[in-house]
Amino acid sequence: MKAMVIYDSFSVAAKANCLLQSAAVHSACVMNWEIKPWRADLLKMVNFIREASLEASDAHLIIIAAEKIGSLPYWLEHWLEEWAVERKIEEAALGIVDYDPRGHLPLFPQAYRFAARHGLNFIYQPQEGKDYPRIASATGSVQRVFSFSQPCSRGDSFN
Repeated sequence: MKAMVIYDSFSVAAKANCLLQSAAVHSACVMNWEIKPWRADLLKMVNFIREASLEASDAHLIIIAAEKIGSLPYWLEHWLEEWAVERKIEEAALGIVDYDPRGHLPLFPQAYRFAARHGLNFIYQPQEGKDYPRIASATGSVQRVFSFSQPCSRGDSFN
């Protein structure tokens, strides 16, 4: 399976990688992830937009791994819109991995609404004490909502 990780800091990209690898190990089926990391700011540059779109077209999962992004910037949402329309994988998913030391997931509502608009599955990393599925059901409907259930420390690395 192919995943594209759009990240704004290496540490949160590494966390997303760890979560994917952990999900594969703990899955009931044999799963191998081909993970393609992309720095978010590159998607502002015309010469990288097409390359990233081609690489994402057959991705099963796009993860936004954000440490500094509080909401989807217009250029990233535009790129995601194009991916959602052009994707080759019908059962694709959008995922978010936010890191906020206060336990907030600022991208959650916006990313969930995006997934609902495009009929995508939605994956997130739950934070202790937060009831995101209730927030999700109040903001729209997606195909299915999943969560990464295996914790990773911030010290995990990209393998």
